[in-house]
Amino acid sequence: MKLGYENFFQVNFGIFSSEEIEKIRKTKVFIGGCGGVGGAMSIILTRSGVENFVLCDPGRFKPSNMNRQITCFVDTLGKNKAEITAEEMKRINPEVKVEVSTSELEEVEKIIPRVDVVVPAADDFAWSIMVARAARKNKKPAVIAYPTGMLGRVTVIPPNQAVERFFGLPPSLSYSVLRRLLNSPRLRKMFRHELEFYRVEGSWREEWFNQFLEARVSLPQICPIVWATASIASLEVLKLATGKFKLVEAPKHWYITPEGASIKEFKPPSVGSKLLKVMKIARD
Repeated sequence: MKLGYENFFQVNFGIFSSEEIEKIRKTKVFIGGCGGVGGAMSIILTRSGVENFVLCDPGRFKPSNMNRQITCFVDTLGKNKAEITAEEMKRINPEVKVEVSTSELEEVEKIIPRVDVVVPAADDFAWSIMVARAARKNKKPAVIAYPTGMLGRVTVIPPNQAVERFFGLPPSLSYSVLRRLLNSPRLRKMFRHELEFYRVEGSWREEWFNQFLEARVSLPQICPIVWATASIASLEVLKLATGKFKLVEAPKHWYITPEGASIKEFKPPSVGSKLLKVMKIARD
């Protein structure tokens, strides 16, 4: 049995030229968060022929991850997500180069300049926003994928665009303030009307949505939507690597539901006068 890159990925040559395959192979991808989306993207991109990665996730697998996280198994519970994901990637392609890093933002900011594509995929959305900021600072594209319930969205943030504008968030807030705001029951209730979009489009149960507003439960997620979202995001990474096919760049998003996938322009809800109240909460 012959092993090696060309044997593993020979059918890719039916789509990409040798030059494009080499670009895929050499592209270095930073994946921040190796849970549902980030873990699946790590595996998908490895199976697509990417050979250079930096993975970052301080978290350990727990039973509630089993429904969607691709390297979560009974025998990996309690183990670090990034380390386990790296091991699985090497089982696919022993030649893959995977660096496992810490989640400290200072460390991440040192890593971003030496990668080609940034994928902020942490459960901590405030942390992902900071990673996307670092990508912009270093003129790197960021691929953002976020499944919520039965809705998945994917977009490429160009290096010249601020990520906050596409999510209706106040610009330039520090990580600690942004994290406090995004997890604040007070803020979620203030923006209940705007968050209804995710409840309706994502087919959330009303009871779960109300508990989410109270910060008592996380976003609802199910494996098919999470992995479909990760697959589309991985496609955008390959498009960035090869320069082949048109990118779906913000404000356009992939829009994935049980009824199909489409591309739409997404405009975040206007916060208007609520922005002043948000800033007051940030100062308190």
